[in-house]
Amino acid sequence: MGGGIYFRRFSGGASRKRGKWWSGKRTWFLNFFYAGFEALWVFEGSTSMHCNTIQKQYQAAMHTCTARLASLLYPGGLQIGMPPLSSLRRRRHSVFLLLAVLSSQASAVPQVVDGHFHDWPKAEEAGNRIQVDGTRVWIDLHHQRATPVNLQHLDAPLELVFKVEGQTLFESTLTFSPVERGMGVALATRDQDGRVINESPYELGVVFAPTTASNRFELLIDFSSLVTKPARCRLVGVGDEVLLFDLTPREIDEPGTTPVVSIPRCPADAIRLMSWNVRFGSLLEQKERAGRILKALQPDILLLQELVDEQTAVDVASFLDETLGTRGGAWQVAASPIGSRLRSMVAARGMAPPEMVNMIRMQTDASRFVRAVAMKIDLGDERRLLACSIHLRCCGSAGGKEDLQRVEEATVIQRSLEQLLEEWECQDIVIGGDLNLVGSRLPLQVLTTGLDPSGADLDIAHPLQLDGDSLATWADPSGNAASAFTPGRLDWLLFSGSSLESVQAFILDTSDLSTQALDEHQLEAEDAPLLSDHFPVILDARKQQEDP
Repeated sequence: MGGGIYFRRFSGGASRKRGKWWSGKRTWFLNFFYAGFEALWVFEGSTSMHCNTIQKQYQAAMHTCTARLASLLYPGGLQIGMPPLSSLRRRRHSVFLLLAVLSSQASAVPQVVDGHFHDWPKAEEAGNRIQVDGTRVWIDLHHQRATPVNLQHLDAPLELVFKVEGQTLFESTLTFSPVERGMGVALATRDQDGRVINESPYELGVVFAPTTASNRFELLIDFSSLVTKPARCRLVGVGDEVLLFDLTPREIDEPGTTPVVSIPRCPADAIRLMSWNVRFGSLLEQKERAGRILKALQPDILLLQELVDEQTAVDVASFLDETLGTRGGAWQVAASPIGSRLRSMVAARGMAPPEMVNMIRMQTDASRFVRAVAMKIDLGDERRLLACSIHLRCCGSAGGKEDLQRVEEATVIQRSLEQLLEEWECQDIVIGGDLNLVGSRLPLQVLTTGLDPSGADLDIAHPLQLDGDSLATWADPSGNAASAFTPGRLDWLLFSGSSLESVQAFILDTSDLSTQALDEHQLEAEDAPLLSDHFPVILDARKQQEDP
């Protein structure tokens, strides 16, 4: 299916803390939502039902579910957009129009590619904009149709052609959703004689946000590897105009003047939470490399994904004891069940044996379970933390079957954690993992809804890579022309903001670290990229201070 469901909370209306009002309605809403998704899955898998009938039932079921969601979650209102029925019948062409170019001057503070745009200068009118800093080009890209789209899963290819003039003539064509794959990103750069210079978007540092469906995207491309002298660039493909801007190489920094990028230390009054997808069990397959990363980060609580079925909780606990030591207690590990090929785990020191729940079944098929595990962790001072590691279904786009499965997985996880919060009498909660948000944001919205022990929504941690450029948590380690997707944010950390305060959050790509920091922590620059295609995501949090 094409299309999807998209929510935007109004700035006014419902308060952040719904308290008793929401707690009395949450269970009823979730049960209703399950019924809607069960209906969706019934006809999603049907092959005998006529196509138009399926599409109409899809639209009717989702309209009813989202209308209930709007009235129950946010009395102040939600804006709900459904795709037109025609978008379910066939793929439609996406339209990106250039409405305004704000500036081609260097920015005082380089933008962070996070899709938020708060660090862009204010524009007089809405529309696509360009910012240039040296050889780095930021584009504020707007999709002009009502239905949000996934930039790497468009109905038709979007081509941005950069024609560079100067001493070195070349032309780079950046294509989103290329015809040959129908998804992802492709790059082809040719010199004036038509010879291929590079074929991978990784060679020009292409990154954009968000990875979820949107009407607005923040895009960065860096020509520093190709432009060695001042050059003029013509951009074609965004709207009807040809945009002109200058590319100016930066001078090479003198030795000792480059910023030192190091790993922040966890404050003494905080706990370090770490989520890490370790790619097909590499935690135990590459113990030396994994050990260096863990010793450098010194996590207190680990939320792991993609351990394989053959790797047990005992195996991981033994490795953590050997690597991080047992001061404060031996490591205890809870693991999701064997059977999905990839397992999620939670690890913390000191409890023997830990209380845990590792079987959360799907609503529409009780024989299937989600890749999630929850564990109760004693923080001392009569404080208990519910920690949950999750790994949602990968791939797809907004409104597709993969996206619907992610929503169902998020829904049953949310329901189970809500029950555990009361059963275990936890004051704090943290959820971390690989959410694979490449479709809609609905799985994230479901997971955060009402799970703070206060009755509020969970807070979302906002980590950045240590070089401050982006919040991408995933990247293809090969980085060659075969790489179908550019770096993006797939891994998330959610926490109870009523009880926990975020001190700092960051993403560790060891290739960002300075030589001094690598030596200090006995790391190698390629440690993180070679161990996994996901980077460790860290949140340092402490007890929320009570108002005087």
